[in-house]
Amino acid sequence: MTHLTADEELARDAARWRALMSMPRIRMQGSAGVDPKTGERTLGTHVHFGAEFWTDMGPDYDRSKDPQNQLEWGLHALTAMADALIDLGR
Repeated sequence: MTHLTADEELARDAARWRALMSMPRIRMQGSAGVDPKTGERTLGTHVHFGAEFWTDMGPDYDRSKDPQNQLEWGLHALTAMADALIDLGR
């Protein structure tokens, strides 16, 4: 295993986060502790959600046929979860 410098680890972590936030589709199954429209945490550091994630949807994918707000809701939930974990010192 290659050991990374602290700067390399930070760059890798940032690249991973940007990759997650650029995924083409999230199908949300439900959430608690996050407003699906604004991303505001509603229960302090308690955030819970269920979702399916896709890395590629293929050339025929039409986002307009997805249930409304699914991707935005999913990105809000991921961000709220990460922020809650940071606030908890994890």
